[in-house]
Amino acid sequence: MSGKMKFIFVILSSVLLSRAQEDSKLPNFIGQASFPGSPAFTEVHKLSQSDDPVAAQTMYLSTFNALGLFQYDDIYFLRSPGDYLFDPEAFVDKMVESQVSTGNYWPNNPDILPPDVVGREGVVWTSGFLVPTKTDGRLNLYFSDDEFWSSGVNIASLDQRTWSYHRVIWKDMDNDGDLDAVTARFHLNTNIIAYADTEFLWLENPNQGAVDGWEQHVLAYGRETAPDVHFRSETRCDFASQREIAESRARNRGTSREKSRPVLRDFWCLARESERVSREKHSILSDRQTDRQTDRQDLAKPCFGHNSALRYPILITFCMLVPVPMPKIRRVAVDAPGQVFDIYLDDFNRDGKLDLLATVYDGEEGWVYVYDIDENWMEGNWNRRTIASGFVPNFIFGGQSMSPGSPKPFYPSKEYEESLTEDGRQRKPYISLSGDDDGKLYILTPDSEDPSDWTYTKNILVETGATTSGKIAIADMNNDGYTDIIGCGYSAKTLYFFTYAPLGEEGA
Repeated sequence: MSGKMKFIFVILSSVLLSRAQEDSKLPNFIGQASFPGSPAFTEVHKLSQSDDPVAAQTMYLSTFNALGLFQYDDIYFLRSPGDYLFDPEAFVDKMVESQVSTGNYWPNNPDILPPDVVGREGVVWTSGFLVPTKTDGRLNLYFSDDEFWSSGVNIASLDQRTWSYHRVIWKDMDNDGDLDAVTARFHLNTNIIAYADTEFLWLENPNQGAVDGWEQHVLAYGRETAPDVHFRSETRCDFASQREIAESRARNRGTSREKSRPVLRDFWCLARESERVSREKHSILSDRQTDRQTDRQDLAKPCFGHNSALRYPILITFCMLVPVPMPKIRRVAVDAPGQVFDIYLDDFNRDGKLDLLATVYDGEEGWVYVYDIDENWMEGNWNRRTIASGFVPNFIFGGQSMSPGSPKPFYPSKEYEESLTEDGRQRKPYISLSGDDDGKLYILTPDSEDPSDWTYTKNILVETGATTSGKIAIADMNNDGYTDIIGCGYSAKTLYFFTYAPLGEEGA
Protein backbone atom coordinates (compact mmCIF):
# COMPACT_ATOMS: atom_id res chain seq x y z
CA MET A 1 0.00 0.00 0.00
CA SER A 2 2.90 2.38 0.62
CA GLY A 3 3.07 5.14 -1.97
CA LYS A 4 -0.36 4.34 -3.42
CA MET A 5 -3.70 6.00 -2.81
CA LYS A 6 -6.53 3.82 -1.63
CA PHE A 7 -10.13 4.50 -2.56
CA ILE A 8 -13.29 2.70 -1.51
CA PHE A 9 -16.19 2.83 -3.92
CA VAL A 10 -19.78 2.03 -3.10
CA ILE A 11 -21.64 0.76 -6.14
CA LEU A 12 -25.04 2.38 -6.08
CA SER A 13 -28.12 0.93 -7.73
CA SER A 14 -29.06 2.50 -11.02
CA VAL A 15 -31.94 4.95 -10.87
CA LEU A 16 -34.00 6.08 -13.83
CA LEU A 17 -33.94 9.88 -13.98
CA SER A 18 -36.81 11.95 -15.25
CA ARG A 19 -36.15 13.78 -18.51
CA ALA A 20 -36.85 17.13 -16.84
CA GLN A 21 -34.18 16.46 -14.22
CA GLU A 22 -31.77 15.24 -16.90
CA ASP A 23 -32.13 18.37 -18.99
CA SER A 24 -32.16 20.88 -16.14
CA LYS A 25 -28.70 22.25 -15.39
CA LEU A 26 -29.67 25.34 -13.41
CA PRO A 27 -31.94 25.45 -10.36
CA ASN A 28 -35.26 27.25 -10.21
CA PHE A 29 -35.22 30.79 -8.88
CA ILE A 30 -37.29 31.23 -5.72
CA GLY A 31 -36.61 34.89 -5.00
CA GLN A 32 -34.22 37.30 -3.36
CA ALA A 33 -34.12 39.48 -0.27
CA SER A 34 -32.06 42.44 0.88
CA PHE A 35 -29.73 41.84 3.81
CA PRO A 36 -28.83 44.53 6.40
CA GLY A 37 -25.11 43.89 5.97
CA SER A 38 -22.86 42.66 3.17
CA PRO A 39 -23.18 38.84 3.09
CA ALA A 40 -19.84 37.24 2.33
CA PHE A 41 -19.06 33.74 3.61
CA THR A 42 -21.79 31.19 4.23
CA GLU A 43 -22.12 27.48 5.00
CA VAL A 44 -24.87 25.04 5.95
CA HIS A 45 -23.77 22.45 8.51
CA LYS A 46 -25.80 19.55 9.85
CA LEU A 47 -25.93 18.19 13.39
CA SER A 48 -24.80 14.59 13.44
CA GLN A 49 -26.88 13.69 16.47
CA SER A 50 -30.33 14.82 15.33
CA ASP A 51 -33.19 12.68 14.03
CA ASP A 52 -34.87 15.60 12.25
CA PRO A 53 -33.08 16.22 8.91
CA VAL A 54 -34.52 19.74 8.60
CA ALA A 55 -34.05 20.92 12.18
CA ALA A 56 -30.55 19.41 12.20
CA GLN A 57 -29.33 22.02 9.71
CA THR A 58 -28.01 25.49 10.51
CA MET A 59 -26.96 28.15 8.02
CA TYR A 60 -24.11 30.43 9.09
CA LEU A 61 -23.35 33.79 7.49
CA SER A 62 -20.56 36.35 7.92
CA THR A 63 -20.57 40.03 7.01
CA PHE A 64 -17.83 42.64 7.15
CA ASN A 65 -17.32 46.32 6.47
CA ALA A 66 -13.96 47.78 5.45
CA LEU A 67 -15.10 51.24 6.55
CA GLY A 68 -16.04 50.13 10.05
CA LEU A 69 -12.65 50.92 11.55
CA PHE A 70 -11.99 49.41 15.00
CA GLN A 71 -15.48 47.86 14.93
CA TYR A 72 -16.38 44.20 15.22
CA ASP A 73 -18.24 42.76 12.25
CA ASP A 74 -21.52 40.86 12.46
CA ILE A 75 -22.11 37.14 12.11
CA TYR A 76 -25.48 35.38 11.85
CA PHE A 77 -26.97 31.91 12.04
CA LEU A 78 -30.36 30.38 11.25
CA ARG A 79 -31.54 27.00 12.45
CA SER A 80 -33.84 24.97 10.17
CA PRO A 81 -33.24 27.20 7.12
CA GLY A 82 -35.46 24.88 5.06
CA ASP A 83 -38.49 26.11 7.01
CA TYR A 84 -38.03 29.59 5.49
CA LEU A 85 -36.55 28.69 2.09
CA PHE A 86 -39.60 29.69 0.05
CA ASP A 87 -40.11 33.00 1.87
CA PRO A 88 -36.84 34.98 1.42
CA GLU A 89 -38.04 38.00 3.39
CA ALA A 90 -39.02 35.86 6.37
CA PHE A 91 -35.73 34.00 6.03
CA VAL A 92 -33.74 37.22 6.40
CA ASP A 93 -35.93 38.53 9.23
CA LYS A 94 -35.44 35.33 11.20
CA MET A 95 -31.69 35.23 10.56
CA VAL A 96 -31.22 38.83 11.67
CA GLU A 97 -32.66 37.88 15.07
CA SER A 98 -29.51 35.83 15.71
CA GLN A 99 -27.06 38.67 14.99
CA VAL A 100 -23.79 38.51 16.97
CA SER A 101 -21.88 41.80 16.95
CA THR A 102 -18.87 41.09 19.17
CA GLY A 103 -15.70 39.05 18.97
CA ASN A 104 -14.91 38.99 15.24
CA TYR A 105 -12.91 41.40 13.11
CA TRP A 106 -13.64 40.54 9.47
CA PRO A 107 -15.24 37.08 10.00
CA ASN A 108 -14.40 34.63 7.24
CA ASN A 109 -15.53 31.05 6.73
CA PRO A 110 -17.54 29.25 9.46
CA ASP A 111 -16.03 25.75 9.35
CA ILE A 112 -17.68 22.77 10.97
CA LEU A 113 -16.88 21.80 14.58
CA PRO A 114 -17.50 18.03 14.92
CA PRO A 115 -18.91 16.76 18.23
CA ASP A 116 -15.79 14.73 19.04
CA VAL A 117 -13.51 17.80 19.20
CA VAL A 118 -14.71 19.37 22.46
CA GLY A 119 -17.89 17.38 23.12
CA ARG A 120 -20.31 19.81 21.46
CA GLU A 121 -21.23 20.52 17.86
CA GLY A 122 -21.04 23.87 16.12
CA VAL A 123 -18.57 25.88 14.05
CA VAL A 124 -15.12 27.37 14.31
CA TRP A 125 -15.44 30.88 12.90
CA THR A 126 -12.24 32.12 11.26
CA SER A 127 -11.53 35.84 11.01
CA GLY A 128 -9.04 38.58 10.18
CA PHE A 129 -7.89 40.25 6.96
CA LEU A 130 -5.41 42.77 5.59
CA VAL A 131 -7.82 45.70 6.01
CA PRO A 132 -6.54 48.25 8.58
CA THR A 133 -7.89 47.59 12.11
CA LYS A 134 -9.26 44.20 10.96
CA THR A 135 -6.02 42.20 11.13
CA ASP A 136 -6.55 40.66 14.59
CA GLY A 137 -8.13 37.35 13.57
CA ARG A 138 -9.43 34.61 15.83
CA LEU A 139 -10.57 31.00 15.77
CA ASN A 140 -13.80 31.30 17.75
CA LEU A 141 -15.84 28.22 18.65
CA TYR A 142 -19.62 28.63 18.63
CA PHE A 143 -22.03 25.85 19.52
CA SER A 144 -25.19 24.90 17.65
CA ASP A 145 -26.88 23.75 20.87
CA ASP A 146 -26.44 27.19 22.48
CA GLU A 147 -29.32 29.64 22.08
CA PHE A 148 -27.29 32.62 23.25
CA TRP A 149 -24.17 33.29 21.20
CA SER A 150 -22.84 36.20 23.21
CA SER A 151 -19.19 35.24 22.66
CA GLY A 152 -17.02 32.53 21.20
CA VAL A 153 -14.18 30.47 22.65
CA ASN A 154 -10.97 31.56 20.91
CA ILE A 155 -8.65 28.57 20.61
CA ALA A 156 -6.01 30.86 19.04
CA SER A 157 -5.86 33.23 22.02
CA LEU A 158 -2.15 32.43 22.53
CA ASP A 159 -1.29 34.39 19.37
CA GLN A 160 1.59 36.78 20.03
CA ARG A 161 0.87 38.78 16.87
CA THR A 162 -2.18 39.71 14.83
CA TRP A 163 -2.85 36.76 12.52
CA SER A 164 -5.63 36.34 9.95
CA TYR A 165 -7.34 32.97 9.44
CA HIS A 166 -9.64 31.62 6.71
CA ARG A 167 -9.94 27.84 7.09
CA VAL A 168 -9.72 25.06 9.70
CA ILE A 169 -9.53 21.30 9.06
CA TRP A 170 -9.73 18.87 11.99
CA LYS A 171 -7.10 16.10 12.18
CA ASP A 172 -5.49 14.02 14.93
CA MET A 173 -2.02 15.42 14.34
CA ASP A 174 -0.30 13.91 17.40
CA ASN A 175 -1.96 10.48 17.35
CA ASP A 176 -3.43 10.89 20.85
CA GLY A 177 -7.02 10.11 19.89
CA ASP A 178 -8.54 13.60 19.71
CA LEU A 179 -8.91 16.02 16.81
CA ASP A 180 -6.61 19.03 16.48
CA ALA A 181 -7.14 22.22 14.45
CA VAL A 182 -5.03 22.59 11.30
CA THR A 183 -4.98 26.06 9.77
CA ALA A 184 -3.06 28.62 7.72
CA ARG A 185 -2.55 32.26 8.60
CA PHE A 186 -0.80 35.49 7.62
CA HIS A 187 0.48 38.50 9.55
CA LEU A 188 1.25 41.96 8.19
CA ASN A 189 4.47 43.34 9.63
CA THR A 190 3.82 46.79 8.19
CA ASN A 191 1.24 48.45 6.00
CA ILE A 192 3.17 47.11 3.00
CA ILE A 193 1.79 43.69 2.16
CA ALA A 194 5.15 42.60 0.75
CA TYR A 195 6.24 42.00 4.34
CA ALA A 196 3.50 39.53 5.21
CA ASP A 197 4.51 36.45 7.20
CA THR A 198 2.71 33.17 6.54
CA GLU A 199 2.43 29.98 8.59
CA PHE A 200 0.88 26.54 8.25
CA LEU A 201 0.26 25.09 11.71
CA TRP A 202 -1.85 22.97 14.00
CA LEU A 203 -3.34 23.81 17.37
CA GLU A 204 -3.20 20.97 19.88
CA ASN A 205 -6.49 19.94 21.44
CA PRO A 206 -5.91 19.93 25.24
CA ASN A 207 -8.80 17.47 25.66
CA GLN A 208 -10.35 19.70 28.32
CA GLY A 209 -13.55 20.66 26.53
CA ALA A 210 -14.32 24.15 25.23
CA VAL A 211 -11.29 26.06 26.48
CA ASP A 212 -9.26 28.77 24.79
CA GLY A 213 -5.53 29.04 24.21
CA TRP A 214 -4.56 25.79 22.48
CA GLU A 215 -0.84 25.12 22.12
CA GLN A 216 0.44 25.95 18.63
CA HIS A 217 2.80 23.87 16.46
CA VAL A 218 4.13 25.38 13.23
CA LEU A 219 4.55 22.93 10.32
CA ALA A 220 5.81 25.40 7.72
CA TYR A 221 6.50 29.12 7.65
CA GLY A 222 7.57 31.76 5.19
CA ARG A 223 6.35 32.74 1.76
CA GLU A 224 8.25 29.96 0.02
CA THR A 225 6.63 27.03 1.82
CA ALA A 226 3.54 28.05 3.80
CA PRO A 227 0.04 28.94 2.58
CA ASP A 228 -1.51 32.20 3.70
CA VAL A 229 -5.19 31.44 3.22
CA HIS A 230 -6.38 28.25 1.55
CA PHE A 231 -5.41 24.60 1.79
CA ARG A 232 -7.11 21.20 1.53
CA SER A 233 -6.47 17.71 2.85
CA GLU A 234 -7.11 14.14 1.77
CA THR A 235 -6.55 11.28 4.21
CA ARG A 236 -5.16 8.03 2.87
CA CYS A 237 -3.94 4.73 4.27
CA ASP A 238 -0.32 3.75 4.58
CA PHE A 239 1.73 1.58 6.89
CA ALA A 240 3.79 2.68 9.86
CA SER A 241 6.61 0.64 11.32
CA GLN A 242 6.56 -0.87 14.79
CA ARG A 243 9.17 1.67 15.86
CA GLU A 244 7.08 4.60 14.61
CA ILE A 245 4.02 3.35 16.50
CA ALA A 246 6.03 2.75 19.68
CA GLU A 247 7.56 6.23 19.54
CA SER A 248 4.15 7.77 18.96
CA ARG A 249 2.40 5.91 21.76
CA ALA A 250 5.24 6.51 24.20
CA ARG A 251 4.94 10.25 23.74
CA ASN A 252 1.17 10.22 24.19
CA ARG A 253 -0.40 7.33 26.06
CA GLY A 254 2.42 5.04 27.08
CA THR A 255 4.40 2.41 25.21
CA SER A 256 2.87 0.08 22.67
CA ARG A 257 3.68 -3.46 21.58
CA GLU A 258 1.49 -3.29 18.50
CA LYS A 259 2.83 -4.69 15.26
CA SER A 260 2.97 -2.61 12.11
CA ARG A 261 -0.55 -1.53 11.19
CA PRO A 262 -2.22 0.90 8.80
CA VAL A 263 -2.24 4.50 10.00
CA LEU A 264 -3.70 7.62 8.48
CA ARG A 265 -1.34 9.89 6.61
CA ASP A 266 -2.53 13.22 5.36
CA PHE A 267 -2.04 14.52 1.86
CA TRP A 268 -2.14 18.32 2.08
CA CYS A 269 -2.52 20.74 -0.78
CA LEU A 270 -1.33 24.27 -0.02
CA ALA A 271 -1.91 27.41 -2.07
CA ARG A 272 -0.51 30.91 -1.78
CA GLU A 273 -2.29 34.04 -2.88
CA SER A 274 -0.09 36.78 -4.30
CA GLU A 275 -2.61 39.39 -3.19
CA ARG A 276 -0.99 39.02 0.23
CA VAL A 277 2.35 40.11 -1.21
CA SER A 278 1.79 43.36 -3.02
CA ARG A 279 -0.86 46.03 -3.16
CA GLU A 280 0.04 46.66 -6.79
CA LYS A 281 -1.94 44.97 -9.53
CA HIS A 282 0.57 42.69 -11.23
CA SER A 283 0.24 41.05 -14.64
CA ILE A 284 0.43 37.42 -13.62
CA LEU A 285 1.87 34.85 -16.03
CA SER A 286 -0.42 32.08 -17.23
CA ASP A 287 0.60 28.89 -19.00
CA ARG A 288 0.17 30.73 -22.28
CA GLN A 289 3.22 32.81 -21.40
CA THR A 290 5.17 30.73 -18.90
CA ASP A 291 7.81 28.20 -19.86
CA ARG A 292 6.23 24.91 -18.80
CA GLN A 293 9.70 23.40 -18.36
CA THR A 294 10.41 25.66 -15.37
CA ASP A 295 12.41 23.81 -12.74
CA ARG A 296 10.28 22.68 -9.78
CA GLN A 297 12.70 24.28 -7.37
CA ASP A 298 11.98 27.61 -9.04
CA LEU A 299 8.25 26.97 -8.86
CA ALA A 300 8.51 26.59 -5.11
CA LYS A 301 9.39 30.26 -4.72
CA PRO A 302 7.32 33.39 -5.37
CA CYS A 303 9.21 35.02 -8.22
CA PHE A 304 9.05 37.49 -11.07
CA GLY A 305 8.84 36.10 -14.57
CA HIS A 306 8.93 37.83 -17.94
CA ASN A 307 7.80 41.47 -17.91
CA SER A 308 8.15 41.50 -14.09
CA ALA A 309 5.00 39.42 -13.73
CA LEU A 310 4.61 37.79 -10.34
CA ARG A 311 3.63 34.13 -10.22
CA TYR A 312 2.89 32.01 -7.17
CA PRO A 313 3.01 28.27 -6.59
CA ILE A 314 0.55 25.57 -5.70
CA LEU A 315 2.39 23.41 -3.18
CA ILE A 316 1.67 19.78 -2.39
CA THR A 317 2.74 18.62 1.05
CA PHE A 318 2.69 15.06 2.37
CA CYS A 319 2.36 15.11 6.15
CA MET A 320 2.83 11.84 8.05
CA LEU A 321 1.00 11.77 11.38
CA VAL A 322 3.55 9.65 13.25
CA PRO A 323 5.99 9.91 14.85
CA VAL A 324 5.29 13.01 16.90
CA PRO A 325 5.98 15.71 17.99
CA MET A 326 7.06 16.80 14.49
CA PRO A 327 5.35 15.07 11.55
CA LYS A 328 7.48 14.12 8.57
CA ILE A 329 6.93 16.53 5.71
CA ARG A 330 7.75 16.26 2.03
CA ARG A 331 6.63 18.80 -0.53
CA VAL A 332 6.63 19.44 -4.24
CA ALA A 333 5.63 22.52 -6.24
CA VAL A 334 2.95 21.65 -8.79
CA ASP A 335 2.57 24.79 -10.85
CA ALA A 336 2.88 28.57 -10.76
CA PRO A 337 -0.30 29.60 -12.59
CA GLY A 338 -0.77 33.08 -11.10
CA GLN A 339 -2.84 34.21 -8.13
CA VAL A 340 -4.50 31.14 -6.65
CA PHE A 341 -7.79 32.05 -4.98
CA ASP A 342 -8.87 28.61 -3.75
CA ILE A 343 -8.34 24.89 -4.28
CA TYR A 344 -10.43 21.73 -3.94
CA LEU A 345 -9.58 18.01 -3.86
CA ASP A 346 -12.07 15.55 -5.37
CA ASP A 347 -12.44 12.92 -8.08
CA PHE A 348 -14.16 15.31 -10.47
CA ASN A 349 -14.43 12.96 -13.47
CA ARG A 350 -15.26 9.91 -11.33
CA ASP A 351 -12.49 7.74 -12.75
CA GLY A 352 -11.29 6.59 -9.34
CA LYS A 353 -8.38 9.02 -9.11
CA LEU A 354 -8.06 12.17 -7.03
CA ASP A 355 -7.92 15.52 -8.85
CA LEU A 356 -6.91 19.00 -7.75
CA LEU A 357 -9.07 21.95 -8.82
CA ALA A 358 -7.67 25.49 -8.56
CA THR A 359 -9.29 28.85 -9.23
CA VAL A 360 -6.66 31.23 -10.57
CA TYR A 361 -6.36 34.85 -11.72
CA ASP A 362 -3.51 35.71 -14.09
CA GLY A 363 -3.78 39.49 -13.85
CA GLU A 364 -6.07 39.83 -16.87
CA GLU A 365 -8.40 36.83 -16.80
CA GLY A 366 -9.61 34.20 -14.34
CA TRP A 367 -9.36 30.45 -14.90
CA VAL A 368 -10.53 27.18 -13.37
CA TYR A 369 -7.87 24.47 -13.71
CA VAL A 370 -7.95 20.77 -12.85
CA TYR A 371 -4.71 18.86 -12.26
CA ASP A 372 -4.18 15.10 -12.38
CA ILE A 373 -2.69 13.73 -9.17
CA ASP A 374 -0.36 10.91 -10.13
CA GLU A 375 0.19 7.99 -7.74
CA ASN A 376 3.85 8.96 -7.80
CA TRP A 377 2.91 12.49 -6.92
CA MET A 378 6.45 13.61 -6.05
CA GLU A 379 7.63 12.91 -9.60
CA GLY A 380 4.36 13.11 -11.52
CA ASN A 381 3.68 15.40 -14.46
CA TRP A 382 0.68 17.15 -12.88
CA ASN A 383 -1.15 17.52 -16.18
CA ARG A 384 -3.27 20.68 -16.17
CA ARG A 385 -6.65 21.11 -17.87
CA THR A 386 -8.76 24.24 -18.24
CA ILE A 387 -12.46 23.69 -17.51
CA ALA A 388 -13.58 27.35 -17.37
CA SER A 389 -12.10 30.72 -18.33
CA GLY A 390 -13.02 34.29 -19.17
CA PHE A 391 -13.57 35.58 -15.63
CA VAL A 392 -12.88 39.33 -15.56
CA PRO A 393 -12.97 41.07 -12.17
CA ASN A 394 -14.35 44.54 -11.64
CA PHE A 395 -12.01 47.38 -10.78
CA ILE A 396 -11.70 48.12 -7.06
CA PHE A 397 -10.34 51.54 -6.17
CA GLY A 398 -7.42 51.29 -3.76
CA GLY A 399 -7.41 47.49 -3.78
CA GLN A 400 -6.71 44.43 -5.85
CA SER A 401 -9.50 42.44 -7.48
CA MET A 402 -9.61 38.75 -8.38
CA SER A 403 -11.95 36.29 -10.08
CA PRO A 404 -13.13 33.54 -9.80
CA GLY A 405 -13.51 32.63 -6.14
CA SER A 406 -14.32 29.50 -4.14
CA PRO A 407 -15.62 26.27 -5.76
CA LYS A 408 -17.68 23.39 -4.35
CA PRO A 409 -18.84 20.20 -6.13
CA PHE A 410 -22.45 19.09 -5.61
CA TYR A 411 -25.31 17.08 -7.10
CA PRO A 412 -28.67 18.65 -8.04
CA SER A 413 -30.64 15.90 -6.29
CA LYS A 414 -30.23 12.70 -4.33
CA GLU A 415 -31.67 10.80 -7.29
CA TYR A 416 -29.04 12.26 -9.61
CA GLU A 417 -26.23 11.48 -7.16
CA GLU A 418 -27.30 7.85 -6.81
CA SER A 419 -27.67 7.23 -10.54
CA LEU A 420 -25.00 5.48 -12.58
CA THR A 421 -23.58 5.98 -16.04
CA GLU A 422 -23.92 3.30 -18.72
CA ASP A 423 -20.57 1.82 -17.72
CA GLY A 424 -21.48 1.68 -14.03
CA ARG A 425 -19.71 4.76 -12.69
CA GLN A 426 -21.12 7.50 -10.51
CA ARG A 427 -22.08 10.59 -12.47
CA LYS A 428 -19.83 13.65 -12.47
CA PRO A 429 -20.82 16.37 -9.99
CA TYR A 430 -21.72 19.93 -10.86
CA ILE A 431 -19.43 22.65 -9.49
CA SER A 432 -20.72 25.80 -7.82
CA LEU A 433 -18.41 28.77 -8.16
CA SER A 434 -18.29 32.27 -6.75
CA GLY A 435 -17.16 34.89 -9.24
CA ASP A 436 -15.97 37.00 -6.33
CA ASP A 437 -14.91 40.36 -7.80
CA ASP A 438 -16.79 39.91 -11.08
CA GLY A 439 -20.05 40.13 -9.10
CA LYS A 440 -21.49 36.86 -10.40
CA LEU A 441 -22.31 33.36 -9.18
CA TYR A 442 -21.82 30.35 -11.46
CA ILE A 443 -22.57 26.67 -11.86
CA LEU A 444 -20.18 24.63 -14.01
CA THR A 445 -21.78 21.55 -15.56
CA PRO A 446 -19.92 18.71 -17.32
CA ASP A 447 -20.75 18.32 -21.01
CA SER A 448 -20.60 14.52 -20.85
CA GLU A 449 -19.99 11.61 -18.48
CA ASP A 450 -16.89 10.51 -20.39
CA PRO A 451 -13.97 10.53 -17.89
CA SER A 452 -11.62 11.76 -20.62
CA ASP A 453 -13.90 14.69 -21.53
CA TRP A 454 -13.00 17.74 -19.44
CA THR A 455 -15.29 20.23 -21.21
CA TYR A 456 -17.71 22.12 -18.99
CA THR A 457 -20.41 24.70 -19.60
CA LYS A 458 -20.06 27.89 -17.56
CA ASN A 459 -23.61 28.82 -16.49
CA ILE A 460 -24.30 32.18 -14.85
CA LEU A 461 -26.56 31.61 -11.86
CA VAL A 462 -26.71 35.22 -10.63
CA GLU A 463 -25.45 38.47 -12.06
CA THR A 464 -25.68 40.78 -9.07
CA GLY A 465 -24.91 43.95 -11.01
CA ALA A 466 -22.50 44.99 -8.25
CA THR A 467 -18.76 44.70 -7.73
CA THR A 468 -18.32 41.60 -5.57
CA SER A 469 -20.30 38.45 -4.92
CA GLY A 470 -19.90 36.14 -1.93
CA LYS A 471 -19.97 32.41 -1.35
CA ILE A 472 -22.77 29.92 -2.00
CA ALA A 473 -24.57 27.74 0.57
CA ILE A 474 -25.59 24.36 -0.85
CA ALA A 475 -27.71 21.68 0.87
CA ASP A 476 -31.04 19.88 0.73
CA MET A 477 -32.42 22.25 3.33
CA ASN A 478 -36.02 21.00 3.45
CA ASN A 479 -35.28 17.27 2.96
CA ASP A 480 -37.27 16.89 -0.28
CA GLY A 481 -34.47 15.15 -2.16
CA TYR A 482 -33.50 18.24 -4.17
CA THR A 483 -30.53 20.52 -3.64
CA ASP A 484 -31.20 24.08 -2.52
CA ILE A 485 -28.87 27.02 -3.07
CA ILE A 486 -28.53 30.39 -1.34
CA GLY A 487 -26.02 32.76 -2.91
CA CYS A 488 -24.48 35.86 -1.38
CA GLY A 489 -24.32 39.21 -3.14
CA TYR A 490 -21.71 41.01 -1.05
CA SER A 491 -21.76 44.44 -2.71
CA ALA A 492 -25.46 44.14 -3.60
CA LYS A 493 -26.32 43.29 0.05
CA THR A 494 -28.68 40.61 -1.18
CA LEU A 495 -29.34 36.88 -0.72
CA TYR A 496 -30.52 34.84 -3.74
CA PHE A 497 -32.63 31.69 -3.27
CA PHE A 498 -32.81 28.68 -5.62
CA THR A 499 -33.93 25.06 -5.61
CA TYR A 500 -33.61 22.14 -8.01
CA ALA A 501 -37.06 21.01 -6.89
CA PRO A 502 -39.79 21.64 -9.49
CA LEU A 503 -41.61 24.76 -8.32
CA GLY A 504 -45.20 23.95 -7.59
CA GLU A 505 -44.36 20.95 -5.44
CA GLU A 506 -43.70 23.46 -2.68
CA GLY A 507 -45.82 26.41 -1.73
CA ALA A 508 -43.77 28.77 -3.85
